[in-house]
Amino acid sequence: MKLTQAIDHIRANLARTWVVDPELFQHTGLVARSEPMTMLDATNRASKQVIAEGSLLLTQVGLKVAGTDWELPLEEVAATAIDMRRRLQFRTPRRVFEAVLPNESPTKWLLLTDHWRQLARGT
Repeated sequence: MKLTQAIDHIRANLARTWVVDPELFQHTGLVARSEPMTMLDATNRASKQVIAEGSLLLTQVGLKVAGTDWELPLEEVAATAIDMRRRLQFRTPRRVFEAVLPNESPTKWLLLTDHWRQLARGT
């Protein structure tokens, strides 16, 4: 499947609610929960640092790593991108964070995060 087809397929499946599991969302407010992953501070590309490990949690207003203190309000995210190594990047005006998702689709996460980020920022 070509990348454009994959994006269209993912978007079509999410477009009704923009949540992965509507029942989970209704009970917990979670838009999506990832497999265990690693969050890096990638502000300095030469010396990326692990800052949290656990499941990435997306809510309507922010990103968190389960079991840690790491949080990032969506309104602070200026842009999201996918690095060539399948890493999902969250850019703020001052920092860059990378979520290393071993098996999950970074494209799915990019689309979900962008949708909720735009709502949180009112754009």
